[in-house]
Order: sequence, then structure tokens, then C-alpha cells
Amino acid sequence: MIVTLLSSIIFLSSYQTGGNTGNLENIALETSNQLISETSSPIGRKSLIMESPNSISNVPVDRRHFFNNYYRNASLKEQAAELHENRTIMILDKTDSTREINLYAENLTGDLYSDIEINDWMNNSFISVMTGGNGLESMRINGKEVLSSSADLGIGTFDIKNNLLHAELEDAGLKIYNNSKEIIIENASGLSFRLKNMSKLYWAKDDSTTELAGTGLFKDGKTSGFTVASNYGISFIGKLNAKVSKPDSSTVLAEIDSERLRIRLHDKDHSYGKKRINSYKQGRIVFGPLESFSTVSVDKIKNLNNKSNQDLEEALDISPENFNLSISDNSGKLASMGYPTPLQEVVSRQKFLTGFYRNGSLTDLEMRLNVW
Repeated sequence: MIVTLLSSIIFLSSYQTGGNTGNLENIALETSNQLISETSSPIGRKSLIMESPNSISNVPVDRRHFFNNYYRNASLKEQAAELHENRTIMILDKTDSTREINLYAENLTGDLYSDIEINDWMNNSFISVMTGGNGLESMRINGKEVLSSSADLGIGTFDIKNNLLHAELEDAGLKIYNNSKEIIIENASGLSFRLKNMSKLYWAKDDSTTELAGTGLFKDGKTSGFTVASNYGISFIGKLNAKVSKPDSSTVLAEIDSERLRIRLHDKDHSYGKKRINSYKQGRIVFGPLESFSTVSVDKIKNLNNKSNQDLEEALDISPENFNLSISDNSGKLASMGYPTPLQEVVSRQKFLTGFYRNGSLTDLEMRLNVW
């Protein structure tokens, strides 16, 4: 049951020919296969094909992806993803490239994400959001305030919970993502945002830029997004039915209906928001077919060090009870146990295989097993 990303290379040798060499060869083969069986987990791999007219970093991707429920975690190189209700959620750099997303049956737990903090505020490295009443009290990008007063989310009471990749405002479907300047709101019906210190409006429907001078209605209707900004600002992205007006000289009122609203805060002018909207409009993300294989868990390999020689002998059914085991990657030894290897009556079995770390990244492993 050894299937790896790399071809397995197996060497079998005898330091000294003896009457039990054939039996030792069988023991070495069975023991190494048993060891891999004990430490392996299924993994799937899919191509992730992206096309985008603009390079906008750290965009949360939340695309429907009907994967086998057997898989519970995913990673894109060293960037982990969350599999949630048939949706793959991740943070990635949005560029024209093809990548591979790895799906794991293992529960890859650990301190993978320490970026989001939740209390009265929901914070990550770029943005801060404070909720209160029936909406938002504050939205900040690198300390710069966007709201002049609460955004009306129409939710009443709410709870905040912290998931793997995002903090979520329950009952509103508002999610703030790790390492991203973007927020997503599900079922965004009847939302209103009062914005301050904004001087320009970019409207994607007619690709127009408008000075926000005076008062009155500026734009109304369907659009794939709009940006309200000065030297920093906020972009609303999605299939929107929206209205932008100024009820008074100091406030810009944005009213929005959308099944899924992406809100991107940026400390740059409206041209940055225009690029993000174009990336949404023309960008494409496609998952390729699933390739399944098995590979060993580096955590399980390291846990072998916690076993006594006797426990390992029993687990792997090693007989005779003389062995020396070492497993290494390019950083050094991951596991080493057993007895000093004699210079006679020894059969050595060596394998090269693929393992994965807790964060989902893959590595080449070398396993060497001596039995006598």
C-alpha cells in the first residue's frame, strides 16, 4: 500500500551471507511495509488553475468544491485551507498560475494560524473590525478609520467564533480572514454603510470615476463592484444591487443587496479598488480532477521516538527482535531507534518516500531499516 509522489527506490543487501538471509529479507520487507502502513494517510491532489487580469495579493477564495467527505483539511504549498460545507476556503496570491492543492484525511491541528484575534474587536495583520448593536462600530485598514457610524447589518444579537481560517460573526455571515484585507458577508440584504473622508467613487458598471462633491444620489443599480476612496478606501465586490449617495456633505452612504458581498479595505486610492474589482470580474478559479495516493505523516514518524524498542517490536511484529531504524528528511533525522548494528548477519532495507508536515507541505523522506 505504498503509493508516493516519487518512485520508490528499494535496495536490499546482505553484509554477510548466512543460512537465514532469505528469512531476514522477508522480515525486512514485511517490517518496512508495516511501518509505512502504520504511519501513512490518504491524500488527494487537485490542480488549481487561476486566471486574473491583475495581481492582487492575499485574496480569500471561497469556492464550491464537492470533495469526498473523507478529506478534512487542505493546503496549497505552505498555505493551509479550510474545507467547510463543500466549500474550499483559503488565502492565496491571485496571479496567473497553475498550482496544486493537497487534500488530507489527517486532522492537521496545531498553531498554524495565529493571525486572527477576537474579543470586542476582530483583528488580523491588516484590518480591524468592531461590531456592536445591529452592525459595525468600526472598520480600519492599518489604523485608518473607514466608517463614520455603524454599518447596518440588521442582525440584532450575535456571537463571534474563531474558525481555522477566519473569525465569523454568526447570524450575519460576516467573515474576517487570516492575512487578508478582505471581508465576506453572506446574504447581504439591506446593508448600509456610512463612510467618511472619501472623495472619489469608482463604479464598475460603466467604468466611471466620479468626484464625491456636494450631496445627492451619485450611482444606483446593478454592478459587479464599486470603490469609495480618497488616499485609502473601501471596495464592495460581487453581484450587487447598490446605491451610493451623500445625505450630507461629510457622509457617503453605500446601500447594498447581494448574495455574497466581498468588502476589501485598502490604504491606496480608488485605482487599487478598480484592479480588485476587475480581478473579480475576469478572474477564474477551476479545480482539476482528483488524484489519490498515500503518504506518511511526519508527525507519526516523530512519534515513533516515544515508543520503547519493545513497543515498536510488538507494533511492527519484528522477529527476530534485532533491528536498527532511522528516518530522515533534508533537515536531519526524524526518528532513530533500535540496537547497535553488528557487522554480520544483517539485511538492510532502504526506501525513499514522500511525507507531509502538519502544515500540509510535502517532503522527501529516507527510511533505513536493518534487521538481524
